[in-house]
Formats: sequence, C-alpha cells, structure tokens
Amino acid sequence: MQIESAPDGFIVRIGGKIFTQFISRHSLPKPIFYPVCTPSGISITRNVPEVDGGDPVADHPHHRGLWCGHGSVNGCDFWEEYRPDHGIIRTESVSYSIDNTMGHISLATQWEDAGGVKILRENREISVFGVADANIMDINLTLSPVASAVSFGDTKEGGLVAVRLAPLMIAEKTGRIFNADGMDYSAKTSGPETTWGKRSRWCAYCGQPVEGRSASVVIIHRPGGFRFPTWWHVRAYGLFTANPFGASFFESHTTPPPCGDYTLHAGESLYSSYRVIVADGILTPARIAELEKN
Repeated sequence: MQIESAPDGFIVRIGGKIFTQFISRHSLPKPIFYPVCTPSGISITRNVPEVDGGDPVADHPHHRGLWCGHGSVNGCDFWEEYRPDHGIIRTESVSYSIDNTMGHISLATQWEDAGGVKILRENREISVFGVADANIMDINLTLSPVASAVSFGDTKEGGLVAVRLAPLMIAEKTGRIFNADGMDYSAKTSGPETTWGKRSRWCAYCGQPVEGRSASVVIIHRPGGFRFPTWWHVRAYGLFTANPFGASFFESHTTPPPCGDYTLHAGESLYSSYRVIVADGILTPARIAELEKN
C-alpha cells in the first residue's frame, strides 16, 4: 500500500499499481476519484477530459470517475452542471495515512448553493486495501446541515456513491448487470433494464473495459446505512449509482408511488456505508459474498 502526493490530490497504489487518484481542483465542481483501477491496472472508469486532456465526452459530462452528489438539495442541483445555478461541493480538508496494508482517507466537504451559501457538511471516512483478485474501497459517509434543515428531493438524478464506467464495459456493449436478488441484465437480454430502480443489498457491473480483458465493479450497501437496502440507478450506458432518494421514479408502477423526499433537521445526521469492489475478471455471486465479509 502506497499513498503519494500528486497535483490537486494524491494517488493510491496497491502492489505498485495505481488503484485510484483523488482529485480536487477549482475547475471541477466536486472532488472525484479518477481513475479507478483493477489490481492489474485496468481502469474501469470513463475518461475525464478536464483531467487527462482527452476529447470531450459525448454524454453526461458531469459523470466523472467515482463521486457523490444529488440533484435536489434545498432545491439546488448538485448533480447536473448545465444550469447556471448548480451547486458546488468544495473540499474543506483531506488527509490520509497508512496502517500496515490498509490506507485511510478522511475527506470533509461543504456543499454550497449557487450563491455560495453553505447548506450541507459532508464527512467521508474511506479505507482502501487489496486482496488477491480485487481492490476495495470502504466508504462511510455522514451528511449534516450546516445551519437549518436540509431537504433532499425525490429525483433519480443522484448517487451517494456513483461511478461512470468505461465505454467498452457497458451493458450496451460487453457488459452485464446483476444484483443480490438474482435480477440480471445485459445487451443480450430482451426487454427493459431489469436491475434499474430495484432495491438490493448489492449490485454488480461486469464487462470488458479494454478489449479481451474482463473486469467487475460491485457496490455493496452495508446494513445500518440510510434506507438499506438502497435503490440502484444503474443504466446500460454505464452509469452506476446508489440512490436512496428517487423512490417515485424507481417504483412508479406502484399506486400511489412512494415519495423519496427526506428532510434532515438541524442537529441531525444522515449516515450510510458502502463497499466498492473493483476486480479483474467476472465475479460470481459466491465470490461477491466472500468479499462482502472480508
């Protein structure tokens, strides 16, 4: 395990190969982890032009690496960035340390509306480590109002943990999406994206981020986390998020549909916990169960 300083952040290496890089720069409206790589060094994330200087992405330019955000916080959009009144998630402090074979990252941010008013405080305690076939990131996230109550709106546009996957890996190409409850979707599946908007304790996205090389990404929602098990806003085009607020979109078939709105009052906190597994090869449900407990 190595964590080394880099421009605008730091790099995490496991076994001498990059796992991820934390990036927080003024030109980005939120801190991100990019790239995110398997133990063999294959990136499972789509390119971020503002970081690597590549060509502009064709869709959803706000999908950058691995990040956190939500589309309606006190009516302010911390997800899309097309509107002039979108919010900004500013890094207040970040630190890291290594304990034997595990890295520890502490990240504090302030969520500011378009007028610069701080409305939400976020603390992320992150642990990173590796096993034989996978790199693992444990994320414990706490959100608290800065002053008065904060309202989270019911929208599918958000994710307390969100990843945008590499183009070749997506389910429209080589990929497959499946969850802990046996729901399965791929480009070979007829009909709708069966895993989208479903609640499950984990969801997996497998494919070939580079030609001929397979990889898997699994996000596990830990018991005790907010609205466990979460809904998954996971799409065939490569968006993969854990969204606990978009209930009316995800369960629109029910009568009446549920409401995912949530108000966090002053003095309260919202807590959730996730494990992100990034592996070489295609993980089976049995192997995911082992890594869930590791």
